[in-house]
Amino acid sequence: MLEGEGKAPQQIAEKGPLPKESGFRALLYKLRKRHIIETLAAFIGGGWLLVEVVERLLVGHYKFPEKTIDLTVASVVGALLAILVWRWFRSTEKRPGNIKVEVLLVPLIILTTGAIDLNFILQIAGIPGMTLWLGIVVFVLGVVWVVYKSLQWAAAMPESGIKGAGASSSTTVTEQASIVVLPFENLSADKENEYFSDGLAEDIIDALTQVPGLRVMARTSSFAFRGKEADVREIGARLNVEHILEGSVRRAGSRIRVTAQLVKASDGYHLWSQRFDREMTDVFAIQDEISQAIVEKLRVRLAGDRPLVKRYTENPAAYDLCLKARYHLLKMTREGREAGRRYCEQAIALDPNYALAYVMLAESYFWSAFWGAINPRDAFSRAKSAALEALRLDDTIADAHSALGTVLGSGEFDWHGAEREFRRALELSPSSAGVRYDFAWCYAMWFLFPLGRVEQALTEMRRALELDPLDPFYNTLFGYLLCVMRKFEPAVAQLQHAIDLDPTFFFSHWFLAVTYMHDGRIDEAIVAGKKANELSGRHALTLGSLGASYGRAGRGAEARQLLEELTARRRSTYVPSSALAWAHMGVGELDESMEWIARGIEERDPILVTALKSAPTYDRLRSHPAFQALLRKMNLEP
Repeated sequence: MLEGEGKAPQQIAEKGPLPKESGFRALLYKLRKRHIIETLAAFIGGGWLLVEVVERLLVGHYKFPEKTIDLTVASVVGALLAILVWRWFRSTEKRPGNIKVEVLLVPLIILTTGAIDLNFILQIAGIPGMTLWLGIVVFVLGVVWVVYKSLQWAAAMPESGIKGAGASSSTTVTEQASIVVLPFENLSADKENEYFSDGLAEDIIDALTQVPGLRVMARTSSFAFRGKEADVREIGARLNVEHILEGSVRRAGSRIRVTAQLVKASDGYHLWSQRFDREMTDVFAIQDEISQAIVEKLRVRLAGDRPLVKRYTENPAAYDLCLKARYHLLKMTREGREAGRRYCEQAIALDPNYALAYVMLAESYFWSAFWGAINPRDAFSRAKSAALEALRLDDTIADAHSALGTVLGSGEFDWHGAEREFRRALELSPSSAGVRYDFAWCYAMWFLFPLGRVEQALTEMRRALELDPLDPFYNTLFGYLLCVMRKFEPAVAQLQHAIDLDPTFFFSHWFLAVTYMHDGRIDEAIVAGKKANELSGRHALTLGSLGASYGRAGRGAEARQLLEELTARRRSTYVPSSALAWAHMGVGELDESMEWIARGIEERDPILVTALKSAPTYDRLRSHPAFQALLRKMNLEP
């Protein structure tokens, strides 16, 4: 049982007021976020080394004047001050009058340092200092005048992108407005509260996808930068977005503190930041206020006066359990799916009308079927019940329609019903980037692909990847679609890109092995297949695929060994029929392979259902008398 399972957050967390964040810890956090500590360390070490070289080599050996040391120290200190000011003020919110403080202070520091250095140089050259100081006074007065005029000029300028000083906050920008929401940092004493900080960020992503004209990066690409010291410019360039939202969450007892800040990706300039100290019961209001602030700052138009964050429950404990469920489901492991399912059931027990919990429950059953963890026919039946209950409670949830569409297609071969549900999901929020993303890949993989419309599926997957370019799972599916189209060289390149995104994801290695096999590169297929097998912990699907590769290589004994392992495993636990079908192909037993395919269709094995009509894996069986009959049974042939 997972820690805290079945308890409300108030029961799990420590009671008492939220500790203040105004002391040393808060300062240390700011220094670390702005790279002040690293800069100080670098200058202390490098500056000391430079002064030592000047003192020992130039002054000691070459007999330069002692003032050379003073000149060096002044230069190092001035450079350090300039960089520290730049890093500090560049990471704070915008000042009144659109003034970038660092743009004014840094030149002033550099000019002052230059004046001091010039004084030392003239002293070294033997020029009287009085003349120099008179020049410095005039110089500083000139700098002051420039700064004063700059302030006057900037204060009179309207904000960038607004026509006139009185422009309304509802002014619409171009459709290029874009944003990525990074994972919020968990500052709670309990590090296991990461599920909560992740959940807040994910809900804000979902809310922002409801805004027309705003392109929002999907969750996987957003969270790909977790724990990495990536500069905002790098993130913006890699994801092709204009704005970045980052923040932190601190939770203690029934109190939470959320800090959020919106920055421009091009230069890291802070457009807005705010701190929220609230009760847990106000979590939805916090999310909505953050989302509304972003909409206002980006000048995008909302459709009506309504909250962006939809409240699916008024029960904070049920909401907390749903956040835990999503956190574990996204791990894409057997343990994660089981834990996620338990948390969904507990949330439903607390609030039987919690529609979103039913949607997550349906998804947990579908993914268990997809990864071969449980019998898919039973999983699809449970998924359908959960999706229908979600729609009974709230038929405006796009994900519920997508879940039902997946079940109708892969689980019942009702392709017309599946398309109807997928399109209904898109109709509910036609301008929502999130819905378009879900529609693209669901429609591609669970409707177009099974029907053999691979070219259209590829087009839809391209649209999905525009919104989630760093997701290894969808990059892998895109590569597999290329393989199905017999474009093996581009498929290999795409799958290797997916592996670069996450070298530990066995799914990418597995499909790379399959692609190599179909391209006739058997030795490479076996190497990739062994890697997939190792990473997956000898998953049934990787064993079956590796057996097929051994058969193509003429290594019948090794193929037979894997078939026997899968057969023995099937006696005690569920093994996908597709894995046994491939293993029998590996030893040349095509009739037995067809029997397992027929059984897999009865079980609604999603790997078989999606790929049977088009994938090259089954080319050897297409002339078998029972093959076309199976396609007709699946409503895939007239």
